[in-house]
Amino acid sequence: MKDFQALLLDGQAAAARARLCTIARSQPDQMDRIAADAADMVAAVYDRFRVEPVHAFCADMELDLPEPIANAIERRLKQPIERTKFWLGELPGITQERLARECRRSIVTRDYKEAGRLGAAMLELAGNQEELVQQARYLSLALATLYHDRDRVPQIIGLIAKSGGKATAGARFISEHFAAISRQTGQSAFETGEREWRQRLTQAIVHMQSWLPGPMEADEPTPEQVERFAGECMAILRASLAHGRIELFIDALTVIYDYCPSDPSRIANAAGVEDRIFTRLGPRAKLCAVRAMVSLGQNPTLRKGVLELARAPEGGKNRLQLLAGIMGGLRHEDFFEQLRAWYEKTDVEREEELIVDALGRIANPDAGEILTKRLQHCIRRIADPANERRAYVLLTGLGRLARGRGLDARTRNQIVRRVMELVENEARQLSFTAASEMFSMKLDDLDPDLRALAARKVVAALWSAAPAGATADSGWRVPMVNALKKFGPEALPDMLDEATKHATRFSGAMGSFAEALQAIGDERAVPLLESMTRIAITYVEDPKQSQIFREKVRDIATDKLVDLDRDDLVNTHLYTLLKIGGDAGRGVVLDFADQVQAGRIVSPGDSTTKILLDTKLKFGSLHSFSRRAKAVKVDERELRQAMSRAKGGLLTSHKTQIAALATLGRMRQAEAVPVIVGQLANKNQLVAGAAYAALAAYFHPLPGDVEFDEFMLRLLEDPDRLEGVLLERIVEFIRRELPKRAPYDKLFDRQIAACVEDEELAHYLRGAFAAEPEPAPGSAPTSDQKYENMILKAEPAPLDSGPAGEQPAPPPAQGSSWTNELERRRAAFRARKERRG
Repeated sequence: MKDFQALLLDGQAAAARARLCTIARSQPDQMDRIAADAADMVAAVYDRFRVEPVHAFCADMELDLPEPIANAIERRLKQPIERTKFWLGELPGITQERLARECRRSIVTRDYKEAGRLGAAMLELAGNQEELVQQARYLSLALATLYHDRDRVPQIIGLIAKSGGKATAGARFISEHFAAISRQTGQSAFETGEREWRQRLTQAIVHMQSWLPGPMEADEPTPEQVERFAGECMAILRASLAHGRIELFIDALTVIYDYCPSDPSRIANAAGVEDRIFTRLGPRAKLCAVRAMVSLGQNPTLRKGVLELARAPEGGKNRLQLLAGIMGGLRHEDFFEQLRAWYEKTDVEREEELIVDALGRIANPDAGEILTKRLQHCIRRIADPANERRAYVLLTGLGRLARGRGLDARTRNQIVRRVMELVENEARQLSFTAASEMFSMKLDDLDPDLRALAARKVVAALWSAAPAGATADSGWRVPMVNALKKFGPEALPDMLDEATKHATRFSGAMGSFAEALQAIGDERAVPLLESMTRIAITYVEDPKQSQIFREKVRDIATDKLVDLDRDDLVNTHLYTLLKIGGDAGRGVVLDFADQVQAGRIVSPGDSTTKILLDTKLKFGSLHSFSRRAKAVKVDERELRQAMSRAKGGLLTSHKTQIAALATLGRMRQAEAVPVIVGQLANKNQLVAGAAYAALAAYFHPLPGDVEFDEFMLRLLEDPDRLEGVLLERIVEFIRRELPKRAPYDKLFDRQIAACVEDEELAHYLRGAFAAEPEPAPGSAPTSDQKYENMILKAEPAPLDSGPAGEQPAPPPAQGSSWTNELERRRAAFRARKERRG
């Protein structure tokens, strides 16, 4: 059988068919095996682009070959031959159009020698005299539409005439038709004509898309879908190589180029740069195209043809972008040396982008050294916008290289480590891009320290400045959130540690980080979530802050940029605490509910109020506060030592004093209150701030009646010293930190009456406590236990609304959103109760 295939490869179709007949007659009992082997061999010859011998072999083969063999070959090759013949008819027209277009462009750019070469190449496509006349007519029409450059056309016709062969004969027809058309054609701009001479190419590219899955199809493509598209690509390649014409091969690759994998260009706004159709395909179609191209890359004849074209003086001229894209799509090691040679010579940004993309897709280990060296060069000159764009392109290429299957774990770790070292001190956005690209792979192959570094980089990038024109709701943080989700619980300690450094600043990053924590689902995040929630819920906008640094969102109703919505952000945090925090998270939410109900903090909006009240009704009680400050077990020696250091002195540094105050705040012991109060008036603002924070810690969570009484007794045990700066800060603490509702209001009044004899001072302190008063909860009979049990058992939907068309009207607003929400629910409950009779 091998000699049969050799004859076919040699172009001897008749001899090959005779040899196959001889083999079949000599082994009649092996007919099925011979038929299958013959079909495979003819298909293999066809895939080596020996088109004419295969077509000749298959023509009327049923007259010579036994029926089983002829049928087997027909089943295998019927569609490939039909599609190849289709492209044999279409491809010359695309090439004709392209040569005319490039000839016109060369005239405009005054490259007359190239214009003459292209015109001659176009005429050489003609198979006979009639086709030669047609090509001449077509070219003369293309040249005549160059109104402003028409006077140069005779010079080009002269160059074509000197080329010899068909071109010399065709030049005479061009001259005749050009003269006739010029007398009839009006003014026509080059740009308009340029679009007119791309119609066949555009139609061919669009036609290829019909062989791919639809734009709405997702998930994995089937092997049949991949084979179908790869078969159509092979058909156009066969048609281009059937007669060995390099110009036809260029156009076949041009059609396929649009379906080679690609990312949107970072310089897409530059003249002449267009993204490929690949970037607009659906998810399944993209996967199908990628896998089809990889399968084409296994064809050695095709790889050889691409490399020969890259080295050819005519076909390779100005074809770097096309061939780099093709090489990246075919993804074969054979292309590495050619890509490296191009990369070392070019300084064109778009060409560099395509070569880097191709090197990353081929995944040769040596590419890592090449690309990291260029990345180092770009980072040293990162202030130049072009080098900044190059750096992002290189990071994308290196990330793709690190994900490639051709690398072992050791090489992969070396590349990742080198890249992260290079971007260590760069802008957060660049560091995030490096982290997201380098670590979007199977993380099991990476060193643990590299995974930890990646998690920290991504978290830091969440709090980085938004790109120009981006808003909190524009999705620019989505890739970062996805990267954190991929890292999972193993990297959570590093995420939390890094986030703690940034989470003191109110930002939309808080909501994005909470979204990532929801997906990870680990209770270890509860303390940081509580801290971020408290920062968001107590955030007060500084009117002096520059508008430039405030994060914005787009209001859908007005399409205007407005400040970040605190209510939405806090609601997201509370939801995350309830979802992943278990008992600890639920306790934190109940504590916030207690503080809002007690008037210590104000809910930022209805969404926050609703989730707090829902949690209170489901897991707590409206009669009492859910979380009480439990007695903290402390070491007596540690307490005395902290109190001594908190007082300060000549031998105590401010750093030690601040740490001691923080320890006292954590212990929440009443006997330490006078020591902390004594530092509120400290001239060092950091020490004074630490003292204030320590006092505020006594109310996280809210204390019980006895604990609150003892705290106030210690706070007011020496009223005579409450003057000046200390008095101002005590008043500020009372106004901002003390809970204002029952039972704390009565306890406060009782301690003021008992401890403060100075009526003016007592009046001043009471005024601070009453500043911005919050109304007590509504007047519904909350003491009715039966009513309370019904509230607790009520489903959310019936509680919020009655039957269709009978929505009860809420009572007039009486104060805070907490009160309004509670009153609305009670009014809805009473209305429902009355309807049920």
